[in-house]
Amino acid sequence: MAVSRAPQRTPALSPHFTAECRFKECVFENYYVLYASALYRQCRSGRAWYLGLDKEGRVMKGNRVKKTKAAAHFVPKLLEVAMYREPSLHSVPETSPSSHPAP
Repeated sequence: MAVSRAPQRTPALSPHFTAECRFKECVFENYYVLYASALYRQCRSGRAWYLGLDKEGRVMKGNRVKKTKAAAHFVPKLLEVAMYREPSLHSVPETSPSSHPAP
């Protein structure tokens, strides 16, 4: 997916990775994820262009999306986490010197 300056209502899909495909992932204060274009910014204010979807699920223009609006908030996908126990001295099998045969 990419952000481009050309007006379009669908995301720009490119088979090649370009500068328009780079996004900065930010976690907002309400734990939603925002995606800001690494290439484009507002000319006057320098504010970043954010990826956003309207009520119909169509891509909004980057210069119209603000980070405080719900259109730019995405729910992060939880990854499967493998929980491992920390090694402990209690879990190590105890070997005593008397159990080993003498050489």
